[in-house]
Amino acid sequence: MDTSGFLSTHSFWSIKSDEDVVETFGRATSNFESSSQKDLYKRPTILLHIYKDPDAPLPLPPPAYLDSMPDPTETETMTMLSFYSFPVPSIQDPEEFGETLRKVWKPFAALGRVYVAEEGVNAQMAIPTNV
Repeated sequence: MDTSGFLSTHSFWSIKSDEDVVETFGRATSNFESSSQKDLYKRPTILLHIYKDPDAPLPLPPPAYLDSMPDPTETETMTMLSFYSFPVPSIQDPEEFGETLRKVWKPFAALGRVYVAEEGVNAQMAIPTNV
């Protein structure tokens, strides 16, 4: 496919917010629908150029409780865990709460299914025994 004229006919912009993502897909769709080169592309196309921002803040250090934790990949067994909790007050944002649980539990290599609702949490999990 010849893309030699691509850079001269396409513009670049930063994507920094959800609104920018929506605009980007809108532009791609609009450009595709008005393109005379539909035979080259089967659907709208977006080309991303990603770079690391040298001024970006450094990530936070790992929490202290992970400092002496054994490597979960070195375990030979898993411990089954099942629990439920109905906190008071109720969970205000189940999506955000679930995302927080995923971030906190990721280093432990926890497996399973956790249901989060405003009423509470219900989980059936397997955790490496050494952690």
